[in-house]
Amino acid sequence: MDAHSEASPASWRRADIQGLRAIAVIAVIAYHAGLPIPGGFIGVDIFFVISGFVITEMLFREKIATGTIKLRSFYIRRFRRLMPALALLVSVTVIAGWLIYTSQSAQDLTAQTGLGAMFFGANVVIAMTTGNYFDAPAEANPLLHTWSLSVEEQFYFVFPAILLIGWAFRKARSTRLIIFVLILVISVASFALAIFGSTGAEQASENTSWLLGFYSPFTRVWEFGVGALIALAVPLIKSSKSTAIFLSATGLIAGIIGFALISDQTPFPGVWTLIPVTATALLLVGGLHANIFSRTLSARPMVSLGDWSYSLYLWHWPFIVFAIYIWPSVWYVPIIAALLSFAPAVASYYLVEQRFKAKDSSRQKGALRIIVPTWVIPGFLASALILSGTFLWIPNPGRASTDQLYAGEIGFASLESTLLEYRNACGPFPIPALPGQSEERITCLQSQPDVGIELAIIGDSHALALYPGFIREFPENNVAWFDTKGATDLSNPNMKSLLAFIDSQPSIKVVVLSAFWALRGIDAQGIKGALDLLVANGKVPIITDDVPSFEFGPERCAISKDSALQPLCDQDRALFEAERAKYGPIIFEAAVKTPGTIFIRTSDLFCTETKCSMLRESVIQFADKDHVNFEGSDLLTSEIADQANLEKLLGNIE
Repeated sequence: MDAHSEASPASWRRADIQGLRAIAVIAVIAYHAGLPIPGGFIGVDIFFVISGFVITEMLFREKIATGTIKLRSFYIRRFRRLMPALALLVSVTVIAGWLIYTSQSAQDLTAQTGLGAMFFGANVVIAMTTGNYFDAPAEANPLLHTWSLSVEEQFYFVFPAILLIGWAFRKARSTRLIIFVLILVISVASFALAIFGSTGAEQASENTSWLLGFYSPFTRVWEFGVGALIALAVPLIKSSKSTAIFLSATGLIAGIIGFALISDQTPFPGVWTLIPVTATALLLVGGLHANIFSRTLSARPMVSLGDWSYSLYLWHWPFIVFAIYIWPSVWYVPIIAALLSFAPAVASYYLVEQRFKAKDSSRQKGALRIIVPTWVIPGFLASALILSGTFLWIPNPGRASTDQLYAGEIGFASLESTLLEYRNACGPFPIPALPGQSEERITCLQSQPDVGIELAIIGDSHALALYPGFIREFPENNVAWFDTKGATDLSNPNMKSLLAFIDSQPSIKVVVLSAFWALRGIDAQGIKGALDLLVANGKVPIITDDVPSFEFGPERCAISKDSALQPLCDQDRALFEAERAKYGPIIFEAAVKTPGTIFIRTSDLFCTETKCSMLRESVIQFADKDHVNFEGSDLLTSEIADQANLEKLLGNIE
């Protein structure tokens, strides 16, 4: 008996596909909860392939049974299937963010993403506001996960048009082939874009670069296409039981490999995405003939999890994000939060998903009764929060009306205004549009145009945070910051080019090397070689360790006196020491072995023997979890200037 015969007579349904959905959603939840499944996020890619397969099968069956496809009915069914549950989730999350978050920016980001999700554009909003899926800002967006729902909805909008083009050809024998070729061409083009985007190739505009990135439908549509191609090929697939077992086993092994080897450091989507896509494709084809693997996936617990998968996906992430925000340093909190999210998810499945899915909304009036409130309620809540400005009844740091517990600027407003004021191109290097962009070439800023650089800062955005402080510390000197777009050592080819340029500039007296070492990585020989070259070329290298990275943002420290939450400004020093162990000994040894190098331990400004703090003399020093703010920049550069006697090194005093 094949898998098709196990379907419900009322609607085509493969139980093993529900089991596959269960695996996908559990992998995503486990990854987000911090469990050791580095590639758990590829569960989303499994969903994409399944969606392409199921939607294509469904539309072809409707075409065969009725001779046509009613697009209006199709879109209404999709709306009923997805949007009411999403509307409930967005409404609850926006209200929860309003109550829990103590910064206006976090509340606004939640509301903006919610609006994007309700109008099928969360992926665009997230790309423009939150940024990279694996970066710290993304981890604090409780609606980050809705990006994939918007990509799926965008696919549903366009895909029927592709089928209609094929069906425009009346010969029944050629229709399926024409549609197959159309989808194949589109999929190949999409895969090529994904590979191109994963290389980090420079984009023409920062506002359009997301089109080739993680959230783009253009780099994801091929995943849906693979599922669609399998559905189109089903009538031609003749497999034996042994073949089905082989395909399913291979797919399962490939999936396990993907979960184990793919990580947040893997260029994605791209070539590596072939692993989860291929694994899913093999399991879909293998499941066409019942076998031990398809029957395992069809087990009642797996099917139940698969049935709940959409609601589980919706509810788990906000629970995790809010729990981490309230209890940021407790390792088991995200696991408990993920487990607790099952309760509202299952309730949402039975009370919302099933209820609206079963409603007869074929008539226009009936459809409007669902569509209008589904859009209006979360849309109103999100819009009201965004437009409320300073008039919210909950005080928030960042608003002028807020009575903030501690002084100190949250965010980068003052830092960015300084960068705009001293945004001069230097040498052959372009001005960066944004720090940390994916371009591979060196970028640079200098404080004074048309004069020789005297103090050069080399590194990533952590080094950039020193730039405004040094400008204010030494207003008469020309200060420059160079971003090498990678490691700050000779293992990065950009570093070699930059050091050659610095050697050609006799005006450069001092070079400060600083970076988010724990994130970027550091090569022992590479950093020693860089220091050797600087000293040999008559420069004075200063190398610093890094500031601590916190598990919470400064808004938790600057919390309003009227907030129900307690302020959180400190964390155990052991967390910082675990990070510094990755780079500290390498930096210190390289500095000691390179006479003429000055090593400065800047972390001592923020850490005692037992804890690290965002506060210094009751003033917040951090703009976010790991970047210093305007005050922190002044503190760091003043300390570096004093310890290194920079006034003398720069020739300002005898």
